[in-house]
Parts: sequence; structure tokens; C-alpha cells
Amino acid sequence: MSNEKFTFTKSKIEKYDIRWGCGEWAIFSIDENIGMMQCLSSFGCWGYAWPNHGRKTFKLFLLEMEKDWSYLLSKTSNKVFDFDESIIYWKNDILELRRDGDCTKEQARKAFDVINRLETDDGGYCAAVLNESQAINDADPDFWVLLDGVKCYPSGDIVFAKTIWPMLCEIIRDEMKEQETEK
Repeated sequence: MSNEKFTFTKSKIEKYDIRWGCGEWAIFSIDENIGMMQCLSSFGCWGYAWPNHGRKTFKLFLLEMEKDWSYLLSKTSNKVFDFDESIIYWKNDILELRRDGDCTKEQARKAFDVINRLETDDGGYCAAVLNESQAINDADPDFWVLLDGVKCYPSGDIVFAKTIWPMLCEIIRDEMKEQETEK
């Protein structure tokens, strides 16, 4: 062990064990002192700490995120590349460029051909997807377009935000009401 000095804080964590449906479960750990929330569930794991949440209690802050699940997921999840949605987005982008006169009919056709090849490549599209705009540019060097891929939250994270999180919020609200009536 090193001779460096260190400090530590010990606090109590509240645990919420939620069960529903046919064997689904979620276990939340909440530490009011440091503003930390963790969730382990049958759909995945999430956690984050908001030490400077600025509310009277951390649980009040957690309740606010029920109305804004996109903020919750921005802290507890990462968006991932969605190939199918990207194909749709790319095709619409090419159509818009064509309508606006920013590409010729031939350039749009070549770009569509590249996108269609990516779409039907039986999983071999990974390398091309990493550089999708380069593939379209290679189809016609005179036609340069930057196509960003679509990123979405994984389905388990959506279940967390729209199903599991509201259950926790309902429990916290009931808990707070009970504490108010005891006063």
C-alpha cells in the first residue's frame, strides 16, 4: 500500500427492487448524498451521478427526468449506429439534393446504386458503412456529398426510459406522499 493519504465518505444507499410481467426485473440503487443512481435490470444496466443537481433532494431531480427521458438517456446511454434508418436517411438526402438541383440525375442514380449495394450486401456492408460518404464519392468524383449515419438509442435503453424509469418515479412519488402524511 502506498503512503499517499486519501479520504473517503461512507453513505447509505437505498435499494428499490421492482418486478413485473413474466420475470422482468429492475434493481435501483440511489445515493441521495452524492446524487448517484444505478439500475441493473433484465434489459440492461445504467447509472450516472449528478453531484450538483441543484434541487432540494436528489429524488426530486430524478422525478423531473420522467418528463424528459431524452436527457436521462443522454447521461446513461450511448446512441449506436442504426444501419436501416441510415439507408432511409441517405436515400431521402439524395432525393432532396436532386430536388434542389445540387446533383444531376446520373449522380443521384450512382449514389442510389452504392446505397442499394450496401443495403443488399448480406452483412458485408460494415467496412463500407464506416466510410459511407467515400463510397458515394467514389461512384462519381464530381459529386461529393457527406452523408451522416443515423444514431439511435438501443431498444433496451428505450424500455428503461419509457417503462422502467416511470415505475421508479411512481414509487418515489408514493414514498414522498407517505412521508408528507406522516408529518
